[in-house]
Amino acid sequence: MSIKDEILKKHRPDFVTTLPDGTEDCSELHMAAALLQYMSTSNDRISDGLNFIHACMDIDACRKIFEKIFRNMGQGQHFDMMMRRNKNEST
Repeated sequence: MSIKDEILKKHRPDFVTTLPDGTEDCSELHMAAALLQYMSTSNDRISDGLNFIHACMDIDACRKIFEKIFRNMGQGQHFDMMMRRNKNEST
């Protein structure tokens, strides 16, 4: 199973919010999918911006999604280290 499948399928509920009317808000799931796709293709290719436009991203939203991805992979300590957080500040 790829990291993308692991995150987007196994941990789907962590990225989907049920709205008061019962519908699902999948915006975080879509953002996670875009970020994971970008990461898996950007290592061996030049980004053409076709699937991922850098200027459109909200940095705080990206950081939130990356944190969810890292924590779901059991890598919360790595994320905290990258963000220069100590154990008492992590969520």
